[in-house]
Amino acid sequence: MERRCLTKVLNVFRRNRIAIMMISLTVLLILNYVTHASRVPDRPAEKFQAELKVPDLPLPEPVSDKWIVVTSIRYPSEDVKRLATLDGWNLVVVADVKTPKDWHLDAPRVHFLSLDVQKKLGFRIATLLPENSYTRKNVGYLYAIQKGAKWIYDTDDDNKPFGRGLDQFDFTERISSLCFSRNHSATVTNISSNLFNPYRFFGRPVMWPRGFPLEHLKDHSNGQGRLRLCRSIRMPAVQQGLVHKDPDVDAIYRLMYADKETGLNESFSKLAPPIVLSSGTYSSWNSQNTLFHSSAFFTLFLPVSVAFRVTDIWRSYFSQKLLHLIGERIAFYPANAIQNRNAHDYLSDFEQEKQLYESSGKLIEYLDSWRCFSSDIAECAIKLAQSLAQVRNPFWDLQDVQMVKLWIDDLRAIGYEFPAMIRDANRDECDKATLISNRVHFEEIISSPINHGDPALVRAELKLKYIEELYDCCRASNATAEFFRSVSSQRLADLHSKSKSLSTALGKVLILLVEGKSTINFSVFQNIYQPYFATMFFCGRHDFWNIGREDDLAVPFNYVSITAEQAADGYLVTQCLFSVSRMRLQNVEGYYVVSTAIVLKFWKSDEDTAFGFIEDRESSNSKWSERDGQHAAEMAYKLITRNVNSMEYRLWLQYQKRLKKNKILEDASLHLRSYTGHAERRLLYIPAASLEYFSALMRIFRRSGLGEGFAIAKFLQTTRTGSLSSTVMSTEIYSKVDDPFNRKRFCDSIVMPFKKELIDMVKTAE
Repeated sequence: MERRCLTKVLNVFRRNRIAIMMISLTVLLILNYVTHASRVPDRPAEKFQAELKVPDLPLPEPVSDKWIVVTSIRYPSEDVKRLATLDGWNLVVVADVKTPKDWHLDAPRVHFLSLDVQKKLGFRIATLLPENSYTRKNVGYLYAIQKGAKWIYDTDDDNKPFGRGLDQFDFTERISSLCFSRNHSATVTNISSNLFNPYRFFGRPVMWPRGFPLEHLKDHSNGQGRLRLCRSIRMPAVQQGLVHKDPDVDAIYRLMYADKETGLNESFSKLAPPIVLSSGTYSSWNSQNTLFHSSAFFTLFLPVSVAFRVTDIWRSYFSQKLLHLIGERIAFYPANAIQNRNAHDYLSDFEQEKQLYESSGKLIEYLDSWRCFSSDIAECAIKLAQSLAQVRNPFWDLQDVQMVKLWIDDLRAIGYEFPAMIRDANRDECDKATLISNRVHFEEIISSPINHGDPALVRAELKLKYIEELYDCCRASNATAEFFRSVSSQRLADLHSKSKSLSTALGKVLILLVEGKSTINFSVFQNIYQPYFATMFFCGRHDFWNIGREDDLAVPFNYVSITAEQAADGYLVTQCLFSVSRMRLQNVEGYYVVSTAIVLKFWKSDEDTAFGFIEDRESSNSKWSERDGQHAAEMAYKLITRNVNSMEYRLWLQYQKRLKKNKILEDASLHLRSYTGHAERRLLYIPAASLEYFSALMRIFRRSGLGEGFAIAKFLQTTRTGSLSSTVMSTEIYSKVDDPFNRKRFCDSIVMPFKKELIDMVKTAE
């Protein structure tokens, strides 16, 4: 019986031996490929050091450690020529098959890497990089690193710097910044809460970047209570700048909103500051306008097995996970480049982006749960590349596993030092030691893509909406019997644009000081101020986060929560101003700090000089004695004069110079050490040009224990001040306008004069 079975098996083998041998050979080849592709280099890292030397090629010497890398298949564009002139930057242009053979740019800092030069450089990865591929940029990255790069600016040959350009980025070791924090709630199981939409933050709430998971788009917001303000954190290792005109959006957005002839014409907030993403949060970023620090160079790799419109997005997510493991962060910056992209076949883009639509969310979920148990980040990079290729529905092919291995080999061969890993990859660097505020909110709404409205017209519509709400409130209390007579928003916008005071207010930030435990009607102050200033913050010791969840408040509801410890020494005005200025808002001309006890006649002031209220000397002299002002002032004098080589002493020289310029003849040392008046908290205006001096002076006075009112008075006497006439509408506190009596007083003294001055002016002009 056994013999007959064996005979049957042998007969089957004879008949199918060729097929069986082919299958066996195929299996062996696959196993061999996977084994070699996934093997971590068994050579110790030190054997790679300086193994690959720079060949003797006719290329210029570097002028700095800052490098720009582009790839190009055409003759030098105007944008490339402009990049070649940037002072202090080297430019690498990576060629491909279609690049003209006679490509040349007569600029001393341009390193042109033809295909022949790329081969001679000797990089392992270059032997397997496909031709006619954007991923040949990988050679340019390695070349710049080999040449000693500390910074690499990754961009394209059709992008040009705009506004501050590359100076918009941060190159200093430590910065202050807003940080978007991870949602640590144990009840959160959906990755959506840890996604960040940079376009929403920069004023475009219905726009999304290419690669944002579409399944989370409809109900996504960056969330209330997720921003923290940090005084000092490490500069982000990857910095993505936004792009005006034709930003990086997917084909779906373009099909919906792009003009068939001219394409997109988008813009972003001119006010919003940079924002750093904490570990455990995710956002897609591209290769068009991105700065890399050397600590992130090992994440520059562009995968080759995915489509052109997928490669840099997959790189961004791959990079973020690895950066979290070494304690580094990414950040988004205000628009500093512009791209003019011609309208083209968006359906072709759609086809290329299908993997983004189908798999971005799944990739982020996978990365968030993935763990590396090695202590070597290079090994983790290879292991992560392997896992992305070996999951049930791979995110890229085995080809990229081999490419990542070669990429790591090349980095070691040119002497790149891989960063050390950290123990707690989910730890926020913005801890208690550097935290300014644990609860901050900043948001700005500008026009949607459906209505590319004139910002002035958008604001005019809000002005009419808000004053009508106040007016209806007054009619309900019988403060007025008249119906609100609406005017044209276009006409209002035109007239307000001609008002110097209203135009200058648009460049200023308003900080409303909410003192003590006072209860105020926040929506009333939003209705009065919000459309007239660049932005508005409420600041104080309040639970603004819960207040901001109320339905009757206008959007945005921006705030800074101050802790009891921060306000313990009474420096509330300074602390609020300090906090808002540390956000690094852009294009701000000045800062108002106004108590909610008053209403500011902002339409009466168009000066850009500091001003505030200084009490009568006799009435405030007693405070000087009660608070031991003399001792604190003497201490301040010692702090500012003790070291002639210090920053403090330079501040002292500035103090003396400013006193003389302000025609105060009193000896500077006597002025600083003696009673010179007391400033009220009701109102302070600081021009942006004076902010650095004000902040430095307040730090000295605060350290010495001098009361804030005395300190501000001394500042005001050392700077040019404007007129205080007609700047305040009322000194009443309207805490509860729901009360009929208080509401009538509020309407008579605030709403009606406000309407007359700012809305009825249109009818008068007509």
